Amino acid sequence: NALNQFLRRLETSLNIQKQFTADAAHELRTPLTAVKLQLDILERANNEEEKKDAQSKLRAGVERSISLIKNLLVLARLEPETLTAEPECVDLDEIVLEVFENLKPMADAKVLEYYYKNNAKNTKINAQNDKIFTLAEIIIQNAILYNEEKGRIDITLSSDKNEVIFSVADNGVGIPAKERVRVFDRFYRVLGTQKTGSGLGLSIAKNITEQYGGTIAIEDGINGQGCAFIVCFPTA
Repeated sequence: NALNQFLRRLETSLNIQKQFTADAAHELRTPLTAVKLQLDILERANNEEEKKDAQSKLRAGVERSISLIKNLLVLARLEPETLTAEPECVDLDEIVLEVFENLKPMADAKVLEYYYKNNAKNTKINAQNDKIFTLAEIIIQNAILYNEEKGRIDITLSSDKNEVIFSVADNGVGIPAKERVRVFDRFYRVLGTQKTGSGLGLSIAKNITEQYGGTIAIEDGINGQGCAFIVCFPTA
């Protein structure tokens, strides 16, 4: 029985690695092909305007590749079979406040109303500090990226029974109700999205949340506009 259990775990681990490798190869092929094409166009450019246009697109392709590789590495470290560090008691308020301050210049650049309020009685959870930082950064950064200029973002911590609730609400473009479940799938991006991204951020956020016994959901945002990400964790 012990040997069979070990072999099943080994098979699961190998399947996860195979799927990850296949996903990574598939997703890296597109931006790298685009980079090569833009490089070819740059070499054939006949004037300064064409060169500048090709350089701009080449830079965007390189940035997307870097972002994708970064997220793939994060995702690889988050796979259940690779978790080794034990959770510790961390303060969600301290982490969210640090992310909030780090991303403030990004919000200011879009002239956003950008607020953070802690209403929770207890903000301690059992998790790993760097993973929760990544989670908060993904969700808040998405709210900034996909909001319109002069929009609003409300970030709050609250508590309910034995849970601490981390909420990020905006009044931006939002996510259609029928796509709210799918946005947590790897590499899935909402149809018509103009922003550059890898489609991995929310998958990483969901993975981190579930590893520490939490839940993540999407609701309507401020005054029914945009959307709100609601993350609940058991308090320590």
